[in-house]
Amino acid sequence: MLKKVQAVESQLSDDAQLKKHRPVGVVVDNATRWLSQFSMIERALVLRPFYNSFVQRASNEGEKVNLTRAGNIKKGAKLPFFLKEENRMTPDDWHVLGTLYDILLDFQLVVRGLEGDEQGKHRRKVEENEIDPPLSGTSWDLIHAYEFLLETLESAKRAVANFPDGHHLAVNINLGWLKLNEYYEHLNDRPLIYGAAVLHPAYRWALFDDLWGDDDERQLWITKAKEMVQDLWEREYRDLEVDDPEIKLPANKRLKTSRNKFTAWRTKKRGLTTGGISVTESPIRSPAQSPRSSVGGLDLDEYEQWQRDIEDADASVTDPYEYWHIRRLK
Repeated sequence: MLKKVQAVESQLSDDAQLKKHRPVGVVVDNATRWLSQFSMIERALVLRPFYNSFVQRASNEGEKVNLTRAGNIKKGAKLPFFLKEENRMTPDDWHVLGTLYDILLDFQLVVRGLEGDEQGKHRRKVEENEIDPPLSGTSWDLIHAYEFLLETLESAKRAVANFPDGHHLAVNINLGWLKLNEYYEHLNDRPLIYGAAVLHPAYRWALFDDLWGDDDERQLWITKAKEMVQDLWEREYRDLEVDDPEIKLPANKRLKTSRNKFTAWRTKKRGLTTGGISVTESPIRSPAQSPRSSVGGLDLDEYEQWQRDIEDADASVTDPYEYWHIRRLK
């Protein structure tokens, strides 16, 4: 019935977009796939123009089934749940759904960007918000992702403040913020994410000052992050033998780039600016470090030297794989 209503209404509509609409069914939250609620709400909003006609058609069909020949309601007849007056969608309900969709769309863009998943039947709305093909998975952008989504939830709390039942929504959004922040704090458990961001030539430690410089608690995170990355460098990488630079290695596949609300936000917080920056704070050094080069009287190893060796083009780097592949010959 739902698809029949869509077919009829789209043909009778004066709206050019509705005329192009192809009938679709509902999407049900499967409670197992990431953000399946997003797909469910997205489909509901697509079906909104047909909702009233569908309810009317279903009511008429229900009356035919439940009426006796004399025109009376059959004994024990019950309306389906969705046809009961108290369960019908109101303009306020649609407004809430639209707001929840906007919130979850930000999560969808981030998840798709970080995992590099460009497949699947639920990408249509995400693709409409992108100019170029989607990103491959990028661990160096995980800090951006957390900050972006925390801001999304902060804005959402303000947006629902004047809604009917706004307090209920605000409480749930705040619970989401707390859970996201709980995961965020686990970054301090391992140096991987910090190291990936620091070794991005456009981010370096400047990114952390950009994102966390105004937060006293996060300033402590920066200190801890530097210690963790320095320890990882000294234990695992500093004294590794360097491969022969003349060996020809295959170039890494170039990362695809993406432009959407998340990546536009990320671009504004890249750490370096065009023309480079003056690095005023060096990574934490160990007394046992072996010197590799000397700058201004300081003995610097390769990692410390690179942190100071900022070129004008570094701020524009979007693919650190390609950057380090080229730099291996230096």
